[in-house]
Amino acid sequence: MSVLRRKPSAMPSALPSPKRSMVGSGHPKLAQLLLVLLALGLGGWGAWRSFAPQPSNAREQLVAQATQIANLQQQVANLRRSDQISRQANTDLQGTLAERDEEVAG
Repeated sequence: MSVLRRKPSAMPSALPSPKRSMVGSGHPKLAQLLLVLLALGLGGWGAWRSFAPQPSNAREQLVAQATQIANLQQQVANLRRSDQISRQANTDLQGTLAERDEEVAG
């Protein structure tokens, strides 16, 4: 039998593989899974915001709480002023008692 010899070809037998873009490289299944999970999470959050129980009188509660806060702030101001007046009266009384003690001693 004769051995057939091939002529060396000028073209290589294996074609170079096309370059992959960096955008599509990686794990497309993982990216799809993350995208689906993100969509489900956002959908669940939106449904919760839409269907969560809310008080029927939320605006009334806010007005009542604002009124209560204003009343409490007024009470704090009154108590501070009352404390200031009591301290001043106590100081005056101590001064008067000290004067009388001097008179009694003299």
